[in-house]
Amino acid sequence: MEATVHLASDLFVFSYIHVNSTFLNNIYCFRIKECTVLAISIMSIFQTRRDFLEKWGLSGLKINLGFLQGEFKPNDPDRAAAWELYIELLTRVTTQYLAPEDGDEKTALDSVHNIFPLTREILRSHGSGCDEFAKLAIPVLNQIIRPFTAKWHRLSLVGAFNEPVKRKEFRSELSILQLQLRSYAQALASMADVEDLTVLEETEI
Repeated sequence: MEATVHLASDLFVFSYIHVNSTFLNNIYCFRIKECTVLAISIMSIFQTRRDFLEKWGLSGLKINLGFLQGEFKPNDPDRAAAWELYIELLTRVTTQYLAPEDGDEKTALDSVHNIFPLTREILRSHGSGCDEFAKLAIPVLNQIIRPFTAKWHRLSLVGAFNEPVKRKEFRSELSILQLQLRSYAQALASMADVEDLTVLEETEI
């Protein structure tokens, strides 16, 4: 048996103990009168925002280190906001496969761009209480969606969607964006604490 013991008043804490190859964390000894009671505390899982982003393939987002190291702990407004945007993403071309013979590029671009006003409205409606949601949604807007919409909005104004080569390029880049936004949708499902439905239907993304 190996153990490290910290003594604080009548509280003994075995911060590490090895017994028959079984590891137990946080064994607390409380001295009550003449007897000692052992209580095994089950630690709640501490998840940082970095952990959360890595889990859902969003670790490429450039976010201040201080925010990344903070605990990821969504509350009810966060979950409500995440659910609202999750449903929007799940039912748009943002995450749904667009076959080459279906739809048109301008409509697809507009659908992606509409994520901006939708997100702003969700943030406004839930107020400052949806802090975790905001810390995810704002970087995604600025770093993943905006570069795509800014580029193709500018090109669409000069007739890019009239050119077959440009239309093919748009759809190729859209498919890459869809993969990123699927990861985003999965992260939102996790934040909302609901079942992820991004893989409910078979797609070619």
